[in-house]
Amino acid sequence: MRQLFFILLIVLPGLSFGQDFVLDNLTNSRWTSEITVTDFNIGQLKEIGLTKLNAPVDSIKKDVSIWEFGDKELNIFTYKNGQGLDPLIVKCSYDYNKKKRVMRITHFSQDSSFWEYSLGIVSTGNSILMTKKN
Repeated sequence: MRQLFFILLIVLPGLSFGQDFVLDNLTNSRWTSEITVTDFNIGQLKEIGLTKLNAPVDSIKKDVSIWEFGDKELNIFTYKNGQGLDPLIVKCSYDYNKKKRVMRITHFSQDSSFWEYSLGIVSTGNSILMTKKN
């Protein structure tokens, strides 16, 4: 029992560090989502799965949304297989609360809507599941 306690004491903080490491590296990276995101549906999405893009965009074989995280700015594009990258579809700002593991996305529109998502790392750190908070 004592050994189990020491193992958990060592492993659990490491798992938390892994999540923080991936989320700290959102800036200047591209992620893909199989959900088509537009100005009209971004506020209605309950869950968004993102996968880190580790290859050139033109190597993607299906239609996806490309999420490009800059420094506090999020740009979402649509990629259509065989047609390439469409112009900017959605422009937002984002803020990540590391302590709460919550991302607040603010959409630049007439009503300047915002949504909060809890973030969880899936599998090896190349995937993130964003779940909308109520």
